[in-house]
Amino acid sequence: MILNADSMQVYKELRVISARPSAEDAAAAEHRMFGHMSAAEPYSVGHWLDQVSVEIVDVLKSGRTPIIVGGTGLYFTSLVDGISPIPEIAPDIRSHWRGQQDGLYEGLVKIDPTLAERLEPNDRQRIIRGLEVYHSTGRMLSDWQTNEPLKQFLPPMDGLQLHKFTLQPERQYLYDRINQRFDMMVELGGIEEVKSLMAMGLPADMTALKAIGVRQINEALIGNVSMDEAIEKSKTESRRYAKRQMTWQKGNLITYNLINEQQSERKLVNILSKISF
Repeated sequence: MILNADSMQVYKELRVISARPSAEDAAAAEHRMFGHMSAAEPYSVGHWLDQVSVEIVDVLKSGRTPIIVGGTGLYFTSLVDGISPIPEIAPDIRSHWRGQQDGLYEGLVKIDPTLAERLEPNDRQRIIRGLEVYHSTGRMLSDWQTNEPLKQFLPPMDGLQLHKFTLQPERQYLYDRINQRFDMMVELGGIEEVKSLMAMGLPADMTALKAIGVRQINEALIGNVSMDEAIEKSKTESRRYAKRQMTWQKGNLITYNLINEQQSERKLVNILSKISF
């Protein structure tokens, strides 16, 4: 059983741009949590954890093995290590802060300097999260993260084994694949997919709009750049993102088994041959 851990592949409107598994892939093994959310619905690591924990238990009860795959590192670390049990943010507070444009980092410095010190001044999403938590709960996010016991989402592992892997292919090989994949996305209807997504009139801070390729292609659709320029910018941003991911993995997934491109087939075949889907 394949369970999705990619924050963009959850959206039904992003089949092509998020490179969701193909029909052939889905036919080879059951896939869950792919394309099950609307881009118009708020979605976070907390939502994903609540959903995937239910799926994991269901798969284990059926006698099969859940295989959790994806590109969102925070999903994996939160699932394995747990997260701070922060209450839901009041809707009016969320709406207020997500509508603000200026002075966000300065505001966070005043109320939660510990968190602000850990963030880049342009990290809008995490800065707003810190502001939302403080104004909704009266406590600093850094305080929640330091002083509250982590909420766990994995079921008890008695008699079970947890295998953790991270892929680190050779960089130029990965970059070449990224370029090829984006060209394939365009051929499969990626431009039309972005056009349909933008027609939904979503608020600018909705997560689905942050998928690489959406903003770049939309710039071409509204006439600010040529489509060729938009495609090249998308490829460049994808390569930069992949580089950041690889760096993050090396620093945060140090207990994971590293598989490079040369080892991948031998190691994965050996692992998967022992698993019931």
